[in-house]
Amino acid sequence: MKKVKTLLVTIALIFSVSCTAALAQDFVSIVAGKSVTREFYVHGPIGNNDIPGYYFVVSAIGTNDFAEDMTITVKAKPERDFRSRMIYSLAGAGFSPVEGVAPVFSVGAVPGPDLSTSVSINAAFGIYFLGVTIDAIIGDVETRVPFSITFSVSKAAPPEEG
Repeated sequence: MKKVKTLLVTIALIFSVSCTAALAQDFVSIVAGKSVTREFYVHGPIGNNDIPGYYFVVSAIGTNDFAEDMTITVKAKPERDFRSRMIYSLAGAGFSPVEGVAPVFSVGAVPGPDLSTSVSINAAFGIYFLGVTIDAIIGDVETRVPFSITFSVSKAAPPEEG
């Protein structure tokens, strides 16, 4: 029964990833113990564009070690005057065999700290669909905003078989 359940979950995962991959502008694959940084632009807030944000499909893989946690840090670099504000967010969901389906959500405002969140993987792999969107612009902010995003995956020892 466990093999059937694993097969069904795998088929559902492959189907959902292939559907969401059509929206993604970037695919990132990270090995445990490494980090990857991407730079990209978001063109204005939600409601002003056909695709309101920038989207990633991210796979975190443990080769000899398990992937423990994935830390995601987003930095916005808007051109704006000192009275202007921009609110942006990181949202998504993912799957690892141990943790199951995991939501990812974080909201920040510029000026302010960069967005940073951590997701538990605790398995040999995890796959996630994430998007960075601008939720609101208050004042004079250039609507083609440069961002950077860094994905870091920590190593964990594989569980002992008993």
